[in-house]
Amino acid sequence: MEIEARHPSRFQGSGFQILGKNAKWYEICASLLNILNKSMTASQSSLDDIVKKEIDNLAEKENPLRRSWFSEMLCHFSPDKYPLIDAPVQRWLKYNKYRAPRNSSEGARYIDLAIKMRQAIKVKNSKTKIKNLAELDTAIWKWNKNRKERSL
Repeated sequence: MEIEARHPSRFQGSGFQILGKNAKWYEICASLLNILNKSMTASQSSLDDIVKKEIDNLAEKENPLRRSWFSEMLCHFSPDKYPLIDAPVQRWLKYNKYRAPRNSSEGARYIDLAIKMRQAIKVKNSKTKIKNLAELDTAIWKWNKNRKERSL
């Protein structure tokens, strides 16, 4: 089953508009559709390579849409495989002194994070029952909110 859009820059209907001279909506949609179509048959390792390549291609083209929205879509369609990259996650990573391998590309950093976060939720922990990376994001948001409230 192939996922198709009526136009390369749309998933459905008229959708929402992203304005800005550097926003290339069609590029990010094409990348996401490529990943989604291959996710049905590719192994986890192969899919990680595809995601890394697509993120690096978007970064090379300096497409400003690639980070938060792209990771949100990946997490939405594959909550067991790919994490969100948002402000609370960025703070959590900094707090935990997470560092990707030196000189790694943006795509390689994202896949490194995905692998580490997948491993983290597999660890049996009696205090939490986190099932996937979307639930881990929710826990990180809660951690971030509690941290802010304590500092007030």
